[in-house]
Order: sequence, then structure tokens, then C-alpha cells
Amino acid sequence: MKPSTRDIMLAARRQGIVVPAFNVPYLPMMEPVVRALRDHRTFGLIQVARLEWIKFESRSLAAVRDEYERVKDE
Repeated sequence: MKPSTRDIMLAARRQGIVVPAFNVPYLPMMEPVVRALRDHRTFGLIQVARLEWIKFESRSLAAVRDEYERVKDE
């Protein structure tokens, strides 16, 4: 079973490791963020403020998830 985000964050805290979070207001920003995390074999969080769903291209949390799914294994 995959560890939950909570489990990862608690383990990182115990080890003194920083887990970065990346704000993605535009869906095209997802690909380079995910690529960088993958290339460096590290964990990071993708975050999107609700305002950005309305003001920018992110559209919805579902759209952000779908974009992540599209780029995560490229």
C-alpha cells in the first residue's frame, strides 16, 4: 500500500527533510514541475488556490488532477 501524504510528511518531519509545495495557477506549469520532481527523484506537493480556478486556467481541482495524471509518467 502506498504511504499517504500524511505519512510522508510525518516521516519527513522526523528526518528534518523539507517537502516543497508548488503552486500551479496554469495547467501547463504542471509538466515542468512534475518533470523536475521526477528527475531529482524527490517528493513534492502540487497546490492550487481556489482563486486560481476562477482567475486563471486551472479550472477545477479535477482539472489539476487530470493534468497531473497526464504528465506524471511522461
